[in-house]
Amino acid sequence: MTVQCIDCQHFSLRDAGKMVRQGYGHCDLQRSKSSFESADFERQCREHQRVDSETSINRRGWLEGERLKFAREVRGV
Repeated sequence: MTVQCIDCQHFSLRDAGKMVRQGYGHCDLQRSKSSFESADFERQCREHQRVDSETSINRRGWLEGERLKFAREVRGV
């Protein structure tokens, strides 16, 4: 099954620091704290555990806001 990390219980945007502005988060299953996964890249994962729909919607909205802020800063607007 194809999944996206942003919809997984193991995934955290909060633990990604400034990488979150690029669309990356941290998977709790990764040993290294300096390893990041794309939030919305479609992948195969046997460990994926889906979060509830409200959490998924909130994560996606927050991430989109961060991406928009970053894009405005890059453009100098």
